[in-house]
Amino acid sequence: MKQVKSCDIETENGRFDLLIYQDHKRGIFVGKYSGYTPGFAQVVPDDCEPPEIEFSEECEVHGTSLEDVEQRCRKEIQEKSGNIMAG
Repeated sequence: MKQVKSCDIETENGRFDLLIYQDHKRGIFVGKYSGYTPGFAQVVPDDCEPPEIEFSEECEVHGTSLEDVEQRCRKEIQEKSGNIMAG
C-alpha cells in the first residue's frame, strides 16, 4: 500500500493522526487513525488532579475513494472526541 495523505487532527478533547493509503491490488483506499484524549495542551488548575489520558486503538476505514475514506474517518474521530478544531 502507498500512503497518499496524512493529517494531524485536533479535536475539542484530543489529538489524532490520520493516514490514508491506496491499495492498488484491491483497488481501495484505507484510512487508519489513532490518538488520545484529552489533548496534551489541556490546562489543569493547581488544585485539580490531571485527567487520565486514554489512547485509542488504531481504527481502520475502507472505501473506494480518497474523499469518502477521509470523510468517514473524520466523522468517527469527531464522534469519539468532539468537534474537529484543526487538521
